Amino acid sequence: FHISLLPMLPPDVEHTRAAVVASQNRRLARFGVEVVDSGGEAGRRLIAARDFAAGEVVLSAVPMARIVLPRHWRSRCGACGTKVAESRRLRCSRCKMCYCDRDCQRRDFVAGHRFECVGLAELVARVAEDVAVDALLATRVLRRVRRDGPASAAAVDAAGVLLWHNDERRETT
Repeated sequence: FHISLLPMLPPDVEHTRAAVVASQNRRLARFGVEVVDSGGEAGRRLIAARDFAAGEVVLSAVPMARIVLPRHWRSRCGACGTKVAESRRLRCSRCKMCYCDRDCQRRDFVAGHRFECVGLAELVARVAEDVAVDALLATRVLRRVRRDGPASAAAVDAAGVLLWHNDERRETT
């Protein structure tokens, strides 16, 4: 899975690769990294623009939303993603999502499981896994924006650019 840090450009600005890379590099300069565009299938990548010490954190970000892939729902914790031994698994009483402990189960319930639980099995049965994942992530992002208001509006812009970038990557493959 490929994720890029793409800022949203205004709709009236031409979305050229060079404009996107220049915008990215302006935003990333303070972190000591830059985006390089190799064109074609190689696309853009993030590289170090300075020397980093061993163990130094370069970038760290909390995801706007996250989920465990549907194929792992019965073996990985729905909140933290860790693999859970069969003997230690807690399960959602309705959909059987796996959890490593009650804290993780509560955290996932608050993060959105309480809204998603009823339709999870049907969603995964009706559409391809990647479509189900996109739908779940999108609903979690939208619920967070609704909860946090304008504080997370920039993240929605970033999500739109990620979709644009993903479409661009599909066209080249």
